[in-house]
Amino acid sequence: MDVEPRWFAKEGGRVVGCRLCPHNCALAPGGMGRCGARGLDTGGRPVSPYLGKFSAIAIDPIEKKPLRRFLPATATLSFGGVGCNMDCPFCQNWYIAHPEDSYKKHEKCEAFESLKLTPLSPNELVDLAVRYETPSVSFTYNEPLISLEYILACAPLLRERDVALVMVTNGMVNAGPLAELAAVCDAANVDLKAFGAASYARMGGDLVAVLATVVALVRAGVHVELTHLVVPGISGELEEFSRLVDWIAALDPTIPLHITRYRPERYFDVPPPPPEAIAMRAALAREKLSFVYG
Repeated sequence: MDVEPRWFAKEGGRVVGCRLCPHNCALAPGGMGRCGARGLDTGGRPVSPYLGKFSAIAIDPIEKKPLRRFLPATATLSFGGVGCNMDCPFCQNWYIAHPEDSYKKHEKCEAFESLKLTPLSPNELVDLAVRYETPSVSFTYNEPLISLEYILACAPLLRERDVALVMVTNGMVNAGPLAELAAVCDAANVDLKAFGAASYARMGGDLVAVLATVVALVRAGVHVELTHLVVPGISGELEEFSRLVDWIAALDPTIPLHITRYRPERYFDVPPPPPEAIAMRAALAREKLSFVYG
């Protein structure tokens, strides 16, 4: 496919780790990082076995990403891969984000094991967008940042064909790779899952890194919208949500915020919050933000 894995660290001539995201995983020959999609082969060479291979391809309304103020009422060609560098216990797409997890015998894992991944070169992906006449391409469903090399290879080809590049992401990426993405990305929905370090640690993430991603994308002129999933026991505290809103307002009160309702999935079975909890947070957010959807 001519897309080589990048952002691997060397010591003494040997590759010893991945430096794409804040986990900065140490790697040994034959080992994979926490995302399950980046590692070393048995000879110690960098590998990304799912790079350019897609578990899902679909045409969606752009509002489904969700993006409400970018190319409204248009379709986007969505591509989902495999793997994720977070580990949310309530993940809705865990069977492609974490196909190797403890639910090995679950029907969704069996479905993944029989799933035929679709390989596409960057040129082939762009040709699909042109064929279906979608004004944008979205990398979504799993965590697209773990395949950033591929996305960066697609970016100039998309721009040549006047197709916008959209990212739906958890924002877990280091500053260097992020700067390259920010220079070519047209729009992003970043999942701001919580506003506490402990909550993020429980989900396998880093709040400081995610906030830095949001700031960098906004300052680079990327159209940014945020999604916040209300999960009882993880991101359900109203005081924490209030601080999240204050942070967004201080950065830019016109950043759209989508407030969504968790439902039980994967191995997290706490009952979902009542609809009134979403309405309450939406009302609070509207006191300080211009565009709130919930």
